[in-house]
Amino acid sequence: MRRSWLGGENSLLLNRDGVNVDYINDFCRRYDEAWSCGYSEFFENADLCDRFYRGDQISLYAFSKAKSSGRILRAFNHLCPKLNALSGLLQSTDYRAIPNVEYGSEEVRNIISLKDKTLDYIQSSPDFMNAIHSAMHEAISITGLSLVCINKTFDTDSISGDLEFSHLRTKQFIIDPLFTNDDLSDCQFILTREYLNREELESRYKEMLPQDRLDQAEESSNIFFFSDVRDDRFSFLFDLDAESRTGRLCVDFMYYREGGNMPFLVDYVSGQSFPWNFREDDMNNFLYNNGNFSVEYRDASFVKKAVSANGVHITTIDDFGMPNKTMMPFVAVKAKFNNYAYDMSHRFNSLTLDAIPAQKCLNETLSTIANISQSQSNSGQCI
Repeated sequence: MRRSWLGGENSLLLNRDGVNVDYINDFCRRYDEAWSCGYSEFFENADLCDRFYRGDQISLYAFSKAKSSGRILRAFNHLCPKLNALSGLLQSTDYRAIPNVEYGSEEVRNIISLKDKTLDYIQSSPDFMNAIHSAMHEAISITGLSLVCINKTFDTDSISGDLEFSHLRTKQFIIDPLFTNDDLSDCQFILTREYLNREELESRYKEMLPQDRLDQAEESSNIFFFSDVRDDRFSFLFDLDAESRTGRLCVDFMYYREGGNMPFLVDYVSGQSFPWNFREDDMNNFLYNNGNFSVEYRDASFVKKAVSANGVHITTIDDFGMPNKTMMPFVAVKAKFNNYAYDMSHRFNSLTLDAIPAQKCLNETLSTIANISQSQSNSGQCI
């Protein structure tokens, strides 16, 4: 019988007591919901744009047909240099927060100055700039959508941790296809898959991961790759067989929203309120030193992160380094975005996709001129 990662008696997802849990069921359900919204056509468009960007603009069928009739087809790649120039122009932009000196108060100018220094600090990180540049290039040239992931890692600083910025390839994640806001505030889930060894997975988190579950994940690795046990998700990844070649774990991350109560600080004097995203001890100290504030708990949507390896649920993380627990730890980089379309293939498009018809027309025209030129009695000279 073919086993899968779905729930049921054949499920590979077990908790400490050997009882099935629902994280993989939720992962698969969200994956299937997103895939039904045009993800297949979205990846087909991305592959087509990638081929045309690299200069592979003539299909094997068209080449064979032209060769059988004595014609020659040529590709004149005008897309690559122009898209590289546009991508380079965007990457050379220096982002600044400039205060309006005429209308801004002293307090506003100080806040904007602090934000400007924060931007300088972030841009000084080579990981951040490399991730942004790579995401811009992919969104403009190939897919129309790319993500920059923000993680808190403990590789270099095992106590406080440090922020790590990385570019997620489009084929490495599945996003809620119905999100509309640029800050992903209405995005319900993001699913990602990576191939990591056990040491790499453990080094990402300050708390020790359950060792029995990691042992179970490594044991299921042999079952997963050396028998008829597979899931059909993320089958388009380039490193699909990476685990079978290197002994790495197939690690799935599910970022999702879950409702709960969030503390809000209310100012009696001004009537303003703002969410408290820090520790409860710090909130109590703040209330003790500021008597004009009170606390109200309101309904909010928190982002959580479920980690599973080879179909075994490892842990669920509530706090993974973001200053605001209601925000997804991703930055969406988009080229062309149609907010009213339903399918992914229509919502996000790269600039290459719009230029493909013109590129085809150019190739056909220049190939026809070249064939006419070479068919004259005085070859190489048009009459």
